[in-house]
Amino acid sequence: MSSGIAYKILKSTNASKRIFKRLLSKPARGGNAVSKKKMKRSLQIKEWELDGFKLLTAENSSTENKHIIFLHGGAYIAEANAGHRRIIEKLALSYNFRVTFIDYPLAPEHQAAYTMEILHKAYKAILKNSKEDTFYLFGDSAGGGLALSFMQVLRDEGELELPEKTVLLSPWLDISLSNKEIENFLDKEVLLHFESLRECGRLYAGNLDLKDPRISPIYGNLDHLNTIKVFASNYELLYPDCVLLKEKADSARGTSLELTIRDRMIHDWVILPGRESERTLKEIADFFLAKERQTENLPAAG
Repeated sequence: MSSGIAYKILKSTNASKRIFKRLLSKPARGGNAVSKKKMKRSLQIKEWELDGFKLLTAENSSTENKHIIFLHGGAYIAEANAGHRRIIEKLALSYNFRVTFIDYPLAPEHQAAYTMEILHKAYKAILKNSKEDTFYLFGDSAGGGLALSFMQVLRDEGELELPEKTVLLSPWLDISLSNKEIENFLDKEVLLHFESLRECGRLYAGNLDLKDPRISPIYGNLDHLNTIKVFASNYELLYPDCVLLKEKADSARGTSLELTIRDRMIHDWVILPGRESERTLKEIADFFLAKERQTENLPAAG
């Protein structure tokens, strides 16, 4: 199903509230959509656990030392789905990346502080096990917000190297959804239900303030985060925060951020099969593989 068709169906059925009501009342568990059993057999798969949470690395016989760490979306409550599995397969098979998926802790069973702890342990283990690799970070929706928060934590701790490049697709940058511009996009958004999404954020935050950069990275320091590419649709309610992130990043030191805007796309369109998704995944692969100048010594804008 293409993004355009999905948009029309969701718009006509007003399904977002029902989708989130089901997600909040009884989130599905144990689907294992991203698992060795369900991945394409042409891939070489390694699965292992860290503190009870699964990690999976996929690669093909032509894979070189280009390693993507993938954080899936799902409002911090939903498990990864078949669309996320397809992304991993495409990046590994068509573009020869090594891709590691981290099945990080989800709300309501777990909260943000613990999720960040597990993510940190997983990242450290991945770096240790693949010392010769060049690392990239990719997150969609909530996974995008988590990726940017994690980058800020890594930079502040100074223990581990940051990924060379990062992609955020339809990232959830502020779980408080405080940007007043969002109200101008409520009629355009067909997948995300505003009040339900805020409740997902509250469940994930736990004891943290909703504007803590560890869960709402748009409020954090954007200096020295290397090279970032953000994809957003001008028909999703998270769009205003993506624009705001670009404005803030343009004044940051040691960070280069490019914002790519898609017209009338559904939120997180990359998880749907179709030409829009294929085009975006190619752009992501090209971005990771392109050689660019280092950003650590770039002066602040203005």
